[in-house]
Amino acid sequence: MSGLAELVLGQLAGSNVSQLGDAIGSDGDKTQTAIAAALPLLIGALSRNAAKPDGAEALHTALGRDHDGSVLDDITRAFGRESQVDGEKILGHALGSRKQTVEAGVARASGLDSGQATKLMATLAPLVMGALGREVDRLREDGSRYPPALLQLGEIHEQLGNYRNAAMWYERFAELWQDADPEFQPSVEAARTKAEELRARVQ
Repeated sequence: MSGLAELVLGQLAGSNVSQLGDAIGSDGDKTQTAIAAALPLLIGALSRNAAKPDGAEALHTALGRDHDGSVLDDITRAFGRESQVDGEKILGHALGSRKQTVEAGVARASGLDSGQATKLMATLAPLVMGALGREVDRLREDGSRYPPALLQLGEIHEQLGNYRNAAMWYERFAELWQDADPEFQPSVEAARTKAEELRARVQ
């Protein structure tokens, strides 16, 4: 999941950090520190939430319905009130009763006040969901041309707790590369084993 943080951080480079700081009422240095503190917490919360019963399916549905990654094409859209309202809903689902505690932790780590931290988290949440949606779509498309991308899809779904889909992508990789050169066969066998283990977990 660290790749998601890198993708979001890449989009927030340069003047975008200053613009985000202006949107939440903070300076660029504090905003940058807060982003670095908040992203791992937010991504970790999404992973844990997806591992709960029905959590992975709910996340998959949300990605397909609302988060195709287009927000990353014009990131300043995420700084507006409408996007922050969406972000508050995402945080409510991902963090639940821990929302205020997490926001307070980000505030302490960065020097933001509580209101600024709340706005920052609500701004980052749609960006993280958009990054996840874009990455899943990219890997799905790449998988038709480059089967190792299917392994990455399997890993992403496994981390999100969506074991059925993870097993499907591992199996698809193993099927496509079953006749690959001997040097690749350990990866093929590992994918088959992983798929079997995940299938067993959801039976």
